[in-house]
Amino acid sequence: AYCNMCTYAASYHEGRGGCKHYVLERVASCAPKFHAIATEVVQQRKKSLVLVSRGSGYRAMLDIMRQAAAAARPAFEVASIEQLAEFNAPDNLRGERLLCLVADAAQCSE
Repeated sequence: AYCNMCTYAASYHEGRGGCKHYVLERVASCAPKFHAIATEVVQQRKKSLVLVSRGSGYRAMLDIMRQAAAAARPAFEVASIEQLAEFNAPDNLRGERLLCLVADAAQCSE
Protein backbone atom coordinates (compact mmCIF):
# COMPACT_ATOMS: atom_id res chain seq x y z
CA ALA A 1 0.00 0.00 0.00
CA TYR A 2 1.09 3.55 -0.61
CA CYS A 3 2.10 5.73 2.31
CA ASN A 4 -0.58 8.41 2.56
CA MET A 5 -0.25 9.21 6.26
CA CYS A 6 2.40 9.26 8.95
CA THR A 7 0.51 6.49 10.76
CA TYR A 8 -1.01 3.16 9.84
CA ALA A 9 -4.55 3.64 8.47
CA ALA A 10 -6.03 1.21 11.02
CA SER A 11 -4.84 3.44 13.86
CA TYR A 12 -6.87 6.37 12.52
CA HIS A 13 -9.70 6.44 15.07
CA GLU A 14 -10.78 8.31 18.20
CA GLY A 15 -10.40 5.39 20.60
CA ARG A 16 -7.52 4.39 22.82
CA GLY A 17 -4.29 4.49 20.85
CA GLY A 18 -5.98 6.27 17.98
CA CYS A 19 -4.40 9.14 16.09
CA LYS A 20 -7.40 10.84 14.47
CA HIS A 21 -7.11 14.14 16.35
CA TYR A 22 -3.35 14.22 15.91
CA VAL A 23 -3.60 13.79 12.13
CA LEU A 24 -6.46 16.30 11.71
CA GLU A 25 -4.53 18.94 13.65
CA ARG A 26 -1.40 18.41 11.51
CA VAL A 27 -2.72 17.46 8.08
CA ALA A 28 0.05 19.12 6.06
CA SER A 29 2.80 17.20 7.88
CA CYS A 30 0.97 13.97 8.77
CA ALA A 31 -0.89 13.41 5.49
CA PRO A 32 0.79 15.56 2.83
CA LYS A 33 -0.75 13.67 -0.12
CA PHE A 34 -4.25 14.01 1.30
CA HIS A 35 -3.55 17.65 2.12
CA ALA A 36 -2.51 18.29 -1.50
CA ILE A 37 -5.70 16.67 -2.80
CA ALA A 38 -7.93 18.65 -0.44
CA THR A 39 -6.13 21.89 -1.29
CA GLU A 40 -6.54 21.27 -5.02
CA VAL A 41 -10.28 20.58 -4.70
CA VAL A 42 -10.76 23.74 -2.60
CA GLN A 43 -8.77 25.90 -5.03
CA GLN A 44 -10.19 24.51 -8.28
CA ARG A 45 -13.83 24.41 -7.11
CA LYS A 46 -14.73 21.75 -9.68
CA LYS A 47 -16.87 18.71 -9.02
CA SER A 48 -14.43 16.01 -7.97
CA LEU A 49 -14.19 12.31 -7.20
CA VAL A 50 -11.46 11.12 -4.81
CA LEU A 51 -10.83 7.37 -4.65
CA VAL A 52 -8.86 5.96 -1.71
CA SER A 53 -8.82 2.37 -0.51
CA ARG A 54 -9.84 1.68 3.07
CA GLY A 55 -6.39 0.27 3.83
CA SER A 56 -4.73 3.44 2.54
CA GLY A 57 -6.70 5.90 4.62
CA TYR A 58 -10.20 6.30 3.15
CA ARG A 59 -11.69 7.47 6.46
CA ALA A 60 -8.88 9.97 7.00
CA MET A 61 -9.26 11.39 3.49
CA LEU A 62 -13.00 11.81 4.01
CA ASP A 63 -12.43 13.65 7.30
CA ILE A 64 -9.62 15.80 5.86
CA MET A 65 -11.73 16.72 2.84
CA ARG A 66 -14.69 17.63 5.07
CA GLN A 67 -12.41 19.73 7.28
CA ALA A 68 -11.05 21.57 4.23
CA ALA A 69 -14.56 22.06 2.83
CA ALA A 70 -15.81 23.58 6.09
CA ALA A 71 -12.86 25.99 6.19
CA ALA A 72 -13.24 27.02 2.53
CA ARG A 73 -14.94 30.29 1.61
CA PRO A 74 -17.60 29.70 0.57
CA ALA A 75 -17.84 26.38 2.36
CA PHE A 76 -19.07 23.32 0.47
CA GLU A 77 -20.24 19.80 1.25
CA VAL A 78 -18.38 16.53 0.74
CA ALA A 79 -20.25 13.30 -0.01
CA SER A 80 -19.42 9.72 0.84
CA ILE A 81 -20.56 6.69 -1.18
CA GLU A 82 -23.85 6.64 0.73
CA GLN A 83 -24.70 9.92 -1.05
CA LEU A 84 -23.76 8.75 -4.55
CA ALA A 85 -27.26 9.30 -5.96
CA GLU A 86 -27.36 12.86 -4.59
CA PHE A 87 -23.85 13.56 -5.93
CA ASN A 88 -24.91 12.37 -9.41
CA ALA A 89 -28.34 14.02 -9.35
CA PRO A 90 -29.21 16.44 -12.19
CA ASP A 91 -29.55 19.34 -9.73
CA ASN A 92 -25.92 18.75 -8.67
CA LEU A 93 -24.51 18.61 -12.19
CA ARG A 94 -21.58 20.92 -11.44
CA GLY A 95 -21.34 20.36 -7.69
CA GLU A 96 -23.86 23.00 -6.67
CA ARG A 97 -24.67 21.06 -3.47
CA LEU A 98 -22.02 18.36 -3.19
CA LEU A 99 -18.70 19.43 -4.71
CA CYS A 100 -16.64 16.35 -3.85
CA LEU A 101 -17.28 12.63 -3.42
CA VAL A 102 -14.73 10.61 -1.43
CA ALA A 103 -15.19 6.89 -2.03
CA ASP A 104 -13.51 3.57 -1.31
CA ALA A 105 -11.44 2.65 -4.37
CA ALA A 106 -12.31 -1.05 -4.08
CA GLN A 107 -16.03 -0.33 -3.95
CA CYS A 108 -16.15 2.24 -6.76
CA SER A 109 -13.51 1.22 -9.26
CA GLU A 110 -14.44 -0.30 -12.59
